[in-house]
Amino acid sequence: MAWLGATVGLAGPQNVEAGPLWNDQHAAERCPQVCASLGGWTGEWWTTVRGEMSVCQCAGAASTREERKEQAVAPTDAGSPPVPTSSGGLIAIVWGGGKDTTAAHESLAQWDAEKRLLGELVTFAPGFPKIVSSATVPGLNPGFEIVLLGFCPRDEGQDERAYLKALYPSTYEKPVKGAESACPTWADQKSKAVNPQRTVKGEGLTLSVVGLAMPEEPEASNLTSTPVPVRWLSVVARDRAGALLGVYSKKDESSYVGGSRAVGCRTEVKSARKDTVVLERTCNGSSGACATDPGERWRVTVRWNGKAFIPEEKLLAKWEAKNCAE
Repeated sequence: MAWLGATVGLAGPQNVEAGPLWNDQHAAERCPQVCASLGGWTGEWWTTVRGEMSVCQCAGAASTREERKEQAVAPTDAGSPPVPTSSGGLIAIVWGGGKDTTAAHESLAQWDAEKRLLGELVTFAPGFPKIVSSATVPGLNPGFEIVLLGFCPRDEGQDERAYLKALYPSTYEKPVKGAESACPTWADQKSKAVNPQRTVKGEGLTLSVVGLAMPEEPEASNLTSTPVPVRWLSVVARDRAGALLGVYSKKDESSYVGGSRAVGCRTEVKSARKDTVVLERTCNGSSGACATDPGERWRVTVRWNGKAFIPEEKLLAKWEAKNCAE
């Protein structure tokens, strides 16, 4: 790992090359090691060459706001550095772009190819995603044509933004001013929570497991049936450069019967390593009053074979309904 310790810019906090970083979790593992002898990690990181090089910001000596601005990378660089808390205005959600309109249109075409990962879950403001010149948005480095997914007030759309960055690790945010709010929202306008992302790396491959769920609702024992939160789980495969290779998705949907018994399916991640994610899926049926519910439990092994995800299902257990008198 010859890139460790190669410093970029020595004024104030030091931006240290750390090799490719794939997401916030990966940065949280790598950056404290990179910055151990440089005052510790500030919590900020970003990518300078997609799929090849990222930098960690090490605390170093104290610096002024202007010095930090001078160290900022171009807005087309990939990565998802946390947004500095000292900045006002809105947050720009940047998908990608380049130094000319050709690069920006190529980036927009990439979005069109990858937006299927979202399904119908997220709605964008009218006109977004769109290509803009970075010089027209105060706070972005001028000289680039970029693809924007929207503008959000700092405290709005946090779950939607987290989900976008989990599915698309190269998406990043920048504080800006002089723009109107145009924040992505959940299509059904119901709140959802993004589960902690799990990422594993194989040979030239990164698998990301991204979970999403509606928050639990209080049990309503006086109702015959109460909706249970819908849960989505996606396993996303990307190559070394971050390009999308494939996706495997599961949707769990069920309901409470009598306000207490869950009827439907629930999928959990049991393990993830290299090119394989192991899931466990439990499904319960309804057998009416005074009876145990029938159900099944399956192991689903999702393996990337170099071209596609190959799921293998194995029945682990099955149980029939039993009346209370039995």
